Amino acid sequence: MASRPVQVLFIVILIALLLLPVGLFSSHAGSSARGVAVHPAAAGHLGVRAVGAIAPAQPPRTHAAENWWNITSLSTGFPAGRYIGNGVWDPLDQYTVAFGGVPSVGGRFGDSWAFSNGSWTQLSPTMAPSPRAGPALAWDAADGYAVLFGGNNGLGNALGDTWTFVHGQWTNVTPLASPPARWGASMTYDAADSEILMFGGLNYTNVVLSDTWVFTHGTWTQLAPTVHPGPLVLGAMTYDAADGYVLMFGGSVNDSNYGETNQCWRFSGGVWTQLTPGILPPAAIAEMLTYDGSTGTVLELGGGNVTNAPISGFWQFHAGVWTELSASTPAGARFGSVFVWQPNAGYLMLYSGLFEAGGNILTESTPSDTWAYAPLLNASAKSMPATVDLGQTVHLTSTVTGGVGPFSLGWAFGDGGHTTTSSATHLYAHAGNYTAFLNVTDAVGEVATVPLLVVVHVDPSVAIGLSIAHGSSGYLTHHNETFTGTGQGGSPPYTFAWNYGDGTTGAGNSTIHAFGTAGTFTVKLRLTDATGATANASANVNVTSSSPGGSGGGNSNGSSISSSTWLLYGIIGAVIVVVAALAAWALLRRRRRPPTSAPPPQYYPGPAAYPPAPASGPPAGPAPPAPPS
Repeated sequence: MASRPVQVLFIVILIALLLLPVGLFSSHAGSSARGVAVHPAAAGHLGVRAVGAIAPAQPPRTHAAENWWNITSLSTGFPAGRYIGNGVWDPLDQYTVAFGGVPSVGGRFGDSWAFSNGSWTQLSPTMAPSPRAGPALAWDAADGYAVLFGGNNGLGNALGDTWTFVHGQWTNVTPLASPPARWGASMTYDAADSEILMFGGLNYTNVVLSDTWVFTHGTWTQLAPTVHPGPLVLGAMTYDAADGYVLMFGGSVNDSNYGETNQCWRFSGGVWTQLTPGILPPAAIAEMLTYDGSTGTVLELGGGNVTNAPISGFWQFHAGVWTELSASTPAGARFGSVFVWQPNAGYLMLYSGLFEAGGNILTESTPSDTWAYAPLLNASAKSMPATVDLGQTVHLTSTVTGGVGPFSLGWAFGDGGHTTTSSATHLYAHAGNYTAFLNVTDAVGEVATVPLLVVVHVDPSVAIGLSIAHGSSGYLTHHNETFTGTGQGGSPPYTFAWNYGDGTTGAGNSTIHAFGTAGTFTVKLRLTDATGATANASANVNVTSSSPGGSGGGNSNGSSISSSTWLLYGIIGAVIVVVAALAAWALLRRRRRPPTSAPPPQYYPGPAAYPPAPASGPPAGPAPPAPPS
C-alpha cells in the first residue's frame, strides 16, 4: 500500500495538471475580451428585392354557366351549319380537321375545314372523299394520319372506302380486304393496342351491324370476340386515357326512330365488356362523346331521342361511374355535333349540330356556331431571381392556364412603367415599396390580375472588426488574431471573403489569422449577398516581431506562448518541485527513525522453576586413550 505522502504527492500533481489548461483558457479568454474593434466606413447604394409569396388571382367572372363560351366571333370564316359530320384532332398540324355532314335541308357536305385557336380555315386538298354524312373518323397515332371510313352519300348508298389525311391532303387507301360498306359506325384509336377500332353501323340495306374491326398499318382485320355489343348505329366511342380502355355509349339498335339505347361498353385487349353502373345518361343517338384532357375524364353531351329531337344534358364518366354535370348547357340541346378536345388551347370545341330551341321541333336548325368548354382563366407570376439589388434587372414571368385563347398579357410595374409582353425585365430607380400587376385577358373577355410585391432597399454594406488575442501590446507575429465581418442591407444570406495582405486568404464572417512577419498589412473583406451584389471594406494592421531580437519565434503552428502563460507554467513547475522535495524528505526521515511502538512484553519465570543450565561444551566422559608412543 502506498504511503500517505506519496498519495498526497499524486493528488497535488493531478490538481496541478488540471489547472494547466484552465489557466491557458482563462489567459486567452481574458485577452480576447480586451480586443479592439475597427469599423471603417463603407460606401453603399440602393437595391431592389421582390419578396413574399405570389398572391393568387381573384376568380374571374364567367360569361355563362359551367365554363361554356360562345367563340363564334373569333373566326372570320367558318363552315356552314351541319350535323352528323365528323372531326378529329391532328397533332402533326395542330388543328382539328372536320369533314362531311348534313345541312338542315337535304344534301351532303364534302368540304374539309381546320380549326385552331378559335379560328376556322377551309382546306383545299387536291383530292378528297365524296360528300357524305356519318363517316367514321379517327387519328391513327401509330401511323401518323387520320383515317376515314364509309358514310352515306344521300342517295341511299352506304360507302365502304378508306381514306387517310395528313398535312392537308386526302389519300384513298381502300384495301381489297375491307369492312362492308356502312355509315354511322363508331370508331376511335385504341392507344392501349395501337390500332384503330371500329364497331357497327348501318349498311346499304338498312341492316344494323354488330361486327368489330381494327385498322393497323393500312390493313383492316375483322375480330371475332365471343362477347360483343348487339347491332348498333350512331353510337359514340372514344378512348378513355385515364382508365386505359375504349368506351362506347348509346346509339340505336335498329334503323327506326325508336331504337335508342344507353348501353355502356368497354373494349380492352380484344375483349368487350358491358358496364352496368347504377346511373347512366339517357338513351340517345349521335350524342357527343370525347376525352377531356384538362380533367382526365370522358364527357358526354346531348344526343337525339326517340323522335330524333335533340336532347340536353351534360355527363362525365370516370373510373366506371357516370355523373351528371348539368341538365342543360348554354349551347342548348343538339346532336350530331363535332366535339373535339383541343390540346393546344386547353379546351373542348363544339361545332354546330342539329339544334332545337325550347323542345320545339319547328325550331330545328343547324347553326354555324362554335363553343368552347374551358376551365376558369387563371394566371400566376413570379420574379427571377426572387431577390435582386439595384443595378440588376427584375425578370418577371407569367403562366396562364384555363380560359379561351388567344390571350392578351401586360405588366404594370408600379412605378409608372408598363409593357404588353408575357415576360418582362425592369429596373427600379428609387427606394420604396411597389406592387407590380400582371393583367391577362382571354379571347372572350375574361380577366385575371396577379399582384406581385417588389421592395426597394439599401444595398449591402460591410465592416471589419479585429480582436487582439494577446492584450493591448499591439499586433505581434505568430499570434492568432480574430477578424470579424458585419454585413447590413442587401439580400441575405451573405458570404465573406478575406484577403489578409500577406498572401493568404480566408472565408467566413469570423476568422482567425496569425501573421508570420512584421510589417503593415491591409486586411480586405468582400461581402457578397444572395443576388450577387458586393460590398468592400479594409483595415490597416501594424504587426511587430514577437521576440526581443525581432526574429519572431513561436510554435510550429504559427502561434507563440504569451508571458502570462510562461508565468503560469513557472508557478505550476515550482509547486511540483516543492511537493516532490517534501515527499522525498519524508521518505528519508522515515527510514532513519526507530519504530514508534515497542514489541509486546515477554514473561520469564524465576530460576527455581528450571534446572540449572548445562555447561557449555561437550558432555563429560572417560578420557580418550593416549596416542601410542
